[in-house]
Amino acid sequence: MRNILNYITNIFAVPACFFGLLLATMWLLIDSREFGPWNPKYLFLIHGTTVGNLGLVEPVNGSVAYMGESQDGTAPAYAYVTFKTTSLPGEIIETYNARCQSIGLAAQRQTINPQKLGLTCVREGAEVGVTASRLDDATEVSINGWEFN
Repeated sequence: MRNILNYITNIFAVPACFFGLLLATMWLLIDSREFGPWNPKYLFLIHGTTVGNLGLVEPVNGSVAYMGESQDGTAPAYAYVTFKTTSLPGEIIETYNARCQSIGLAAQRQTINPQKLGLTCVREGAEVGVTASRLDDATEVSINGWEFN
């Protein structure tokens, strides 16, 4: 009897695992990629990327949104995060400049206008752009990055 139960279990377990993997793959390939920091997609698409390693600077609760795409053929993996903070754009750019340099990225600042500052961080295999724009009493920050390897 035990052998029959093991046999039946194996017959159902293999297809169940296959369909589970298929559903998980389909879930990751859905066109809409925007998700929050507690979504499991964060682990697959953001965690471990350069954007994920830079972290966030004092985000306002509920303002964090991620987007990401995994590498597809010769297209690089892409990670994007936006959030709002009460810090000033200059402070944000200074913080990310230091963080970029600490993980081995060459940083170059850009001044778009007094209310909007930018930073580009580059190394072989990765490129990250940071912009910080002051809007009323908050600063909107966007960090986008490409992973080529």
